[in-house]
Amino acid sequence: MIIIPAAVTAGVTRRLLRSLAILFLPFAGFLVTIHTLCTPGGEPVLASGWITISREGLQFALHTAGRVLVMLSGFTLLFLCTHPGRLMDDLVQRGLPPSVGAVTGMTLQLLPMLGKRAKEIIAAQQARGMDTGTTFVGRIKGLLPLTAPLIVSAFTDAEQRTMALEARGFFRPGPRTRLNTVPDTGAQRMFRTFCLGLILVTTGVRIWIWYNSTM
Repeated sequence: MIIIPAAVTAGVTRRLLRSLAILFLPFAGFLVTIHTLCTPGGEPVLASGWITISREGLQFALHTAGRVLVMLSGFTLLFLCTHPGRLMDDLVQRGLPPSVGAVTGMTLQLLPMLGKRAKEIIAAQQARGMDTGTTFVGRIKGLLPLTAPLIVSAFTDAEQRTMALEARGFFRPGPRTRLNTVPDTGAQRMFRTFCLGLILVTTGVRIWIWYNSTM
């Protein structure tokens, strides 16, 4: 109800759908296959033979996949619309310890950094005449020469980041001067209040339905 309009407003609808297709569809296919075919005693039976397909297993698989899709869509939309550094700046501004914010921010930026570094290493290896992707055998052979420089560069980058933080007095106690202050408008506060109220109402309805079903 909220994710699609938010994605349209942010202009990331195509990126969101493409990311969900890559991340969610293989998991959903595996989940539906396992629970549809391997749910013992499921009723009613939709098809039988050398495999048995039950409506109970199919409904459970679709229900679980829907929950995962909603959760994954929210996190994906967050990372598509918000830079990890800006997110951590806002959390630190709201009281999160700076050390926790720094570690979390570097963790969130790790995968994009490794992806960019891997492309640079592959381009350098191809410039030296190494077969890194034209054939399947070439990709297998190029995996080890790619992995070693990638791991070494990740450790080197982490050490450089730590030294840079220490040189700037990041771990010293006391008040801090923020370079970037994330604005918080009234519309954003109203939207957060609306989302919190929606969560509370939804949770209350689910508890009420569960309570009536057990009586």
